[in-house]
Amino acid sequence: MYKSYWPAFAAMLLLLSPAAHAASEIYGVGHVSLDVVGNDDPDPANEDRSFSLTSGHSYLGLRGREVLQNQMAVLWQAENTVDFDAGGWGPGRDTFAGLETRFGSLLIGKHATPYRMTTEDLDVFADTRADYSAVIGSIDGLSLFNNRADNALLYMTPRDKRLRFMLAYSTRVTGEDDLPLSTDESRQDAWSTALEFVSGPLYMGFAYESLGELMGPGLDDGKAKKFGLGWETGSGTRMSFIWEDARTGETSGGEQVGRAAYYLSLAHVQGNLTWKIAYGLAEALDSVEDSGAHFLALGGNYALSARTELYLLYTAVMNEDAGNYGLQPDHDGTGAVAAAGDTTDAFSVGIVHRFSFEF
Repeated sequence: MYKSYWPAFAAMLLLLSPAAHAASEIYGVGHVSLDVVGNDDPDPANEDRSFSLTSGHSYLGLRGREVLQNQMAVLWQAENTVDFDAGGWGPGRDTFAGLETRFGSLLIGKHATPYRMTTEDLDVFADTRADYSAVIGSIDGLSLFNNRADNALLYMTPRDKRLRFMLAYSTRVTGEDDLPLSTDESRQDAWSTALEFVSGPLYMGFAYESLGELMGPGLDDGKAKKFGLGWETGSGTRMSFIWEDARTGETSGGEQVGRAAYYLSLAHVQGNLTWKIAYGLAEALDSVEDSGAHFLALGGNYALSARTELYLLYTAVMNEDAGNYGLQPDHDGTGAVAAAGDTTDAFSVGIVHRFSFEF
């Protein structure tokens, strides 16, 4: 069971005065969907299709900003997943405290890595069953990159510049942070960095991440690098492309366990409707033939208001003979995984509501 952060949230609220902290805010997302998920299970004793009610990455958070002297400000945020389908709280999300200056922001806590942030806005089906993490950040079905980091120290240059730099260091030590600390545990630190360029309708980003020995003692660093490109036309069409090369640090048969992956997407806004299509490819592992997968997603959103939308989508991951990729998991971490070489797919109907208000 996940630890609840809300007693601490409540205590924080009691300490905050609206008059002294006008920038304090409560915000969140309510996201639920009806999903029909299949995985071509070859075992006749198992069902190969199921119907589920899913709480798709719903969350609730508190955040604030207090302006200090010398163009400085204190930032804080506490955010937690909300389990709408079964009730209660799920995993913690971006939760930190930090300082903002004219040279950038320095944050300490749990936060999405620069590697994750660089391309997350290029995913047109983000936080649904058709999330691009089915292939991007995943190696042979194991999601290693595009994550949030615990025990993180993050620096970001100001957002209002064309060129933006981000750098994060995380101890990522399993268990307690206190001594005694084994030599193997001390090597489980991670680095993540990114450089972004924004000019009008054009976006470009490059990111690199090293996981230290997080994959296991004695292994070379698990490493990944990716490039993202986004373009918005003046006619309501948005296009994106991502290339990624990721390695676990392991070797098999003299070859590194790693692969290249690609993602293409197109979204077009037509009144209240947004049509979307995406295709992804995870190439075969360097060490295993026919271990890649193809990813496909198509669907649309209908805006009921500025804060609420309905969506309909279909997505599938089609594995090669030795591929082990599956669909994006829900907030509980349970996804649709197919046997090697099989296809897993999902049909989803969902509603998303976003809210925020200051106090």
